[in-house]
Parts: sequence; structure tokens; C-alpha cells
Amino acid sequence: MRKLPFQVRTISTILAAAAIAVAPAVLAVPVAPVAHADPDCSSPPAGGGPASDAVWTALCQPPPGAGATQSQVTSQAPATMPVQTPQAPPKPPSTVPVQTPEVKPPTTVKPIALPTPKDVSAPGAAVAAARSAPAVPIDPHNPPPASQPVNVTAAVQQNGKQAAAPQHWGFVDYDNNQHPMLYNPVGVDMTFRYFYDGDYRDVYVPAGGRVVLNTAIVGLFPFTAVGVGYVSGGYFYGGGVPPVVWDNVNAYVPAVDRTLVVDRVTVVGHDDNAPSGQQDTMMLNDTTLAHGQVQQGGDGGTVNIAATQATPGVGPWDNGGSIVNTALQSAPAKHDWAVYALLVLAGGVLAGVATWVITKRRRGAMAAR
Repeated sequence: MRKLPFQVRTISTILAAAAIAVAPAVLAVPVAPVAHADPDCSSPPAGGGPASDAVWTALCQPPPGAGATQSQVTSQAPATMPVQTPQAPPKPPSTVPVQTPEVKPPTTVKPIALPTPKDVSAPGAAVAAARSAPAVPIDPHNPPPASQPVNVTAAVQQNGKQAAAPQHWGFVDYDNNQHPMLYNPVGVDMTFRYFYDGDYRDVYVPAGGRVVLNTAIVGLFPFTAVGVGYVSGGYFYGGGVPPVVWDNVNAYVPAVDRTLVVDRVTVVGHDDNAPSGQQDTMMLNDTTLAHGQVQQGGDGGTVNIAATQATPGVGPWDNGGSIVNTALQSAPAKHDWAVYALLVLAGGVLAGVATWVITKRRRGAMAAR
């Protein structure tokens, strides 16, 4: 037998290998069933010959036990099995720790001191005379009108500089029945505005005079006192019950994220119906009225300040930024001693160099003579 050329044998080998590799894939492809016509088994075909008779016998008369013919098989749909979607195995628990949301604390900037307002001053003799003057009894609900009425709001507006930093009116005393007495040692008439029993009241105190308020309500009553050249603030208490006073309190102002150190915080009252964060009313350094929340009462405690009014009962409210500005403006200037030391050192070096140059020139001049 003649051998095939090498190239032909190689190609044949490759084709055979490819056929073997493709065969499983071909077998795996689902094939749609093909319809066949059932043979006529009523009688052998006429004129078919021995071969045709053999085929008819094989199809229509199978041997015993061979089963039914194709025409006798009942068509049934293939059984259907529920398909189970494969599921991935559960993931192992994460080893990454849970991140807790960070809550930012108040600013870490060093607290600054809120300056104590200046006291309204008067000569000692005038103070003694007014304090011992006859006390005129006044009904705090209905004080008598002044001989020359004063518009307290207009007086505050006209003295804007003083109203921004009112002085403290400390000329307040109490009689044996703990009724507050306001006396006036300055040389001008004064009008005091205070909030009492649901409304603002104005009481007039002439220069050198004194009044006593027959207060029956327990509480603290802030006031603003105005006169020609004066805008001041203070308070008196009623019902014979002194107020609660705390010293050296940290006052945090959320609106500007700063903390002030207040010398004196005097508790005015608490209102559960006020907005959250503004339910406590207090006086700061005996002059400024404030709304906020007491966080820790007592000396050295902490309060939050949400709103302030520099002149109690008169003027606008703000978010506490005004007292922060006052504190910043009054804070002592910082001195960078390191810079000062470098400047002094540099000055000393320059002076030394200049002295050396001058001395060298003098020596050179003397040697040249």
C-alpha cells in the first residue's frame, strides 16, 4: 500500500484530533425531536419485493417481548424538575471594627474672661445722703408717672455706645422687710424699667432720692436704668428670697463656638415651655440678661448661652455673639516673647559688628600716621 504524503497525514491527524475534541460538545447540545410518520401495518406493501417485506415485518411485527411499536407509544411531556438556583456560601463575619460616628466636643480654644462691667460711681457723700433719704413707698404693679416722662427705649438707642456695654447700677438696698430700695446718688434723675407680674414697668427716682418697692412676688427682677449720660443695668429680688448666685462659671456660646468665664451668674428662673436650650434665664455679671440652659449648676459650673440682651427689657436680643466680642476686645494682647528675644539678639549682633568695624578703622588710621 502506498503511503500518503507527510503533509496529508499531518492534516488527517489534526482533523481526527479536532473531531475527537469536538465530539463531546456536539453530544452535549440539546437536539430537538424530529417527527416520524407511522408505517402502515394493515398489510404488507404490494410489489415491494423481499426487501420491502422484511422491513415491514421488522417494523410491524416485532418479536414477542420487544414492546409496542412507535405508533402505540403514548406521547408524554418530559418530566419537569424544579430548578434550584445555586447559592453562594455565606460570607464570613467581617473583621473590620464597626465605626462609631464621632461626636465633636465643644471647641478646645482656651476660654476667655467676660469682663466685669464698671460700676456707676458717685461721690461718697452723695451715696450716703441718697441711701438715707426718706423712702417713698411704690406699688411695683403701678408706679406713679414721672413729672417728666422718659422714653427708655429712645434713651438706650441714643446712647448706643453705653448701651453696648452698660455699667452696673449697684445702688440697691433692702429694708427690714426685705423690700428692695432703689436710691439715686448721681446728679440726674433716673428711670428704671423692670418686668414684674407679666408686664414692663417704669419707676422714676429723682436725683438724691430713694424709693421702696412693696414686692410680694418671689423672684429676681432685672432692670435697665437710664438718665442723661447714663445707661446701666442691675436687678433686685422680691419676696424676701435672695437669688442663687454662682461664681466663675464657664458659659459656652454654641452660635460662635466659644467659651467665656463669667465672674457671676445669677439665676432668674426656668420655663419648661420655652424652646429647648433656652429654658433657663440668668443674669451675667449682674447686667446682661441671657437665655440658655444650665448644664452644671454651682460655682465653677457650666451653662450654655443661646441669647443675650445687653439692656434687660430694652433693645434687641442676639445669639450671644455680642458678649463674645466684648470679651475678645477686652482680652490682653498676646506677646510673642520669642520674636522679641530674636530682635534683641539681632540688635546686639549688629551693635557688636558696628563696634568692631569702627574700632578696626580707628586702629588702621592710627597705624597710618
